[in-house]
Amino acid sequence: MRATTHNPLITSRQQARMRHLAGWMLLCAGAVLLANQSHAQTAAPTPSLPVPAPYAAKDVERAFSFMDANKDGRINREEAAGFRGVARHFVAADSNRDNALSLAEFESALNRKKPAEPAAKTALSRSQRN
Repeated sequence: MRATTHNPLITSRQQARMRHLAGWMLLCAGAVLLANQSHAQTAAPTPSLPVPAPYAAKDVERAFSFMDANKDGRINREEAAGFRGVARHFVAADSNRDNALSLAEFESALNRKKPAEPAAKTALSRSQRN
């Protein structure tokens, strides 16, 4: 048998109410702690994806010349088909839509930057605007 202490000043109904009140207090305290924790998590800035280091020009040129099987200075779709990553991103990398990647387009795609427009094309578009 378990020994219980009985306080003659507190009725069993009051004890039940106190247990009920203690349960509600624990529930509210837990809710406050969870709310503070979720608020702290959403307030912190989300980390951005790391930016890959750009490839060195000599490495880009070496990879480009390796893929350029016919050595015409361009990588066409057939040449790119042997390299899964290049074939998958070929359309996005081909900025001038000539179905071939120049060295500049290839480098831009590898380093995730916009390719520079050729000087002749830029001068032509400026003369057309005037």
